[in-house]
Amino acid sequence: LANAENHATDLRFQARGAIRGEPSSVIVGVAESSFAQKERFGTDERPGPVALMQPTWPWDRRVFAAIVRQLRAHGARAIVFDFVFESENAGDAEFARALAEPGAPVVLASFVDVEFSALGEATAKHREPRESLRLAAGNRVGYAKVFPDDDGVLRTFTTALQSSELLGFAPAAGETPLSSLPLAALAALGPRRPGAGAGVGGAGPRHHRAHGPRARVPRRLARAGGDAPARARLRLDLPLP
Repeated sequence: LANAENHATDLRFQARGAIRGEPSSVIVGVAESSFAQKERFGTDERPGPVALMQPTWPWDRRVFAAIVRQLRAHGARAIVFDFVFESENAGDAEFARALAEPGAPVVLASFVDVEFSALGEATAKHREPRESLRLAAGNRVGYAKVFPDDDGVLRTFTTALQSSELLGFAPAAGETPLSSLPLAALAALGPRRPGAGAGVGGAGPRHHRAHGPRARVPRRLARAGGDAPARARLRLDLPLP
C-alpha cells in the first residue's frame, strides 16, 4: 500500500506542475569555487573576510560573522545556517558577537540521528551548536534532518520530532519535541504574514516534491568533520492544497 500511495502522490505532483518558490528567500551556498579564492584574488588582494576562506575546511568563523553582518546590512529579515557549529573553532568569539548584535535573528542548525552500538542497541543522538553560539543566537535552533521513503525519494517533512520517534517508538508523554529548521526560521520571523500557507507548523507530515538535479556537497565538506552541512540543499515545491 505504501508504494501505491507514494506513486499516487508523485502523479498528483506531476499533474499539478512546478510552482515558483518564495522569491524573497535567498540561498547563499558553499561551492567548490568558494575554496579557490586565492586563485581568484591573488595572495595579497583578497578583501577582508575573503582572505579567511582557506582551501581547507572548516573556515575561521569570522567568515560567518562577516556574512551575518553583511546580510543584516542588506535588509535580511532572518538568517538561517544549515551548518552544525558543534566543535570549537577559530573565530568563535567574533561569530558569537555577531550573532548577539541587534538586527535580523539568526537560526542555527542541529542534527538528529540514530547510532548503533556493537550489540545493535540504538541510541538517538542530538548534535547541537556550541553553547556559546547557541546562547548568542538566542537559543534559535532547529534540526536539519530529512527522512526519505524506502525508494530514496523525499516526499514529506516533519516540523517537529521527539527522540523516541527516531527510535521507532510512539511520542513519549512529557518529552519536549525538537523544532525543525524551517519551523524555527518561521518562529524567528514572528507572526505569519497574511496569505501565507496554512498548516506549516501543524501536526503530521507535509508533502513536497524535490525537483531539479541532485544536490552535491563540495568534496571538502563531505570529507571533513566539524561544520559539515546538516543536510544537502533541496529545491522544494510548495505543499499540495
